[in-house]
Amino acid sequence: MRNSFRILCLTIATLAAGATLAHAGDLCLDASGATYVFKGGSVLPGPGKCKVLPGIGISVCGDHDTLTATICKASDNSHIDINSQISCGDPTPVGTAIDHMNIPLPSLTGGTDIFYVPNTGLAVPGSSQTFGVSKITCSPLTVPIP
Repeated sequence: MRNSFRILCLTIATLAAGATLAHAGDLCLDASGATYVFKGGSVLPGPGKCKVLPGIGISVCGDHDTLTATICKASDNSHIDINSQISCGDPTPVGTAIDHMNIPLPSLTGGTDIFYVPNTGLAVPGSSQTFGVSKITCSPLTVPIP
């Protein structure tokens, strides 16, 4: 009984430690009210390079959506491109969406976000919407990262 309780406590502590909050090392973006948080994204790849990052979306296509993104920097350092696959639907899974962002450097403001919904239960199947996108300050008190 005592060992079971100890294992339960260790499991809970491990899970709690893994669910960190957004911090200075993350890249947070606002796309017309939807918030994207890319874990470890504040250090951008070098010119002509890419890196894959996990993340979470707040009000992207659900309350809290998980995503995987590839962030690439243009060879001339003029902008970054971010391509994301988003698993939509907390609290209820409803499908996936695809996102492409093009954001000017060095400001990381005034970019374009094209949000595409393939043939799923979201919005109009096969439709896309375009939004403005800019970097925002990550809020460690409100943006949980899985």
